[in-house]
Amino acid sequence: MGEASLAGDIGVMKDKAREYRDVVATFDARLGDITFPDAAEPIVDEMRELLATEVTGLGELAAYDGKDVIRKATLKNNLEADDAAVGVEGNRLREALGHPESTFGVAADLLEAADTVLFKDLLDPWAKFKAATAANDLAGAKAANAIEIDALQRYIDRLDAIDWPPGSFEGQANTLREHIRGQIEFDRRQTDVASTADIVRAPEGGTPEWNAARAAYDALWDSLMQTHVTARPASKC
Repeated sequence: MGEASLAGDIGVMKDKAREYRDVVATFDARLGDITFPDAAEPIVDEMRELLATEVTGLGELAAYDGKDVIRKATLKNNLEADDAAVGVEGNRLREALGHPESTFGVAADLLEAADTVLFKDLLDPWAKFKAATAANDLAGAKAANAIEIDALQRYIDRLDAIDWPPGSFEGQANTLREHIRGQIEFDRRQTDVASTADIVRAPEGGTPEWNAARAAYDALWDSLMQTHVTARPASKC
């Protein structure tokens, strides 16, 4: 679904959205059939709220008319954030039921959830910055970058809240943080100018700090998941 969206294959994207909507709805219905311990019920309730939102969003994506690309991106980013949040709640549920995932898998899911929220939060300031620069609106560009900076800082805060397992993961997380801080500094300098003509333009493929942050994220997530595959409790049974 995500690959089809990026490739501009709207028909395939809509078909995939319908298929996944059915998968999510079935999973939600099965959760409703299970009698969970009282301590787990609040987690299940949170999961089902997220799943209901996801089913609605998938329905909207399946009905997308191909006209408003911002709307499509918003739906896609919201769905990815909801899906990742369900994964985080699923880990909480497994732990409450006495079958916890490995700490590596838990950290990977929290990292992915933080990342999907970041992209969800960045879509609005990116659009506002583009519109402001097109209109020679320096104040609007500054305001858009301020929103982006806040979103990037919240991302760092979410990274700080993750309990990284022993090993190199904290160091890798620090690398990711530093590149995000570098992007924040770029955003500050970008619009600290006298006119829109002086705005520092980011390279077409993204700033070096942003690209380095994406590479650091991928490396950290891959390392966590590779270790999780060998460490997960289920693999020892």
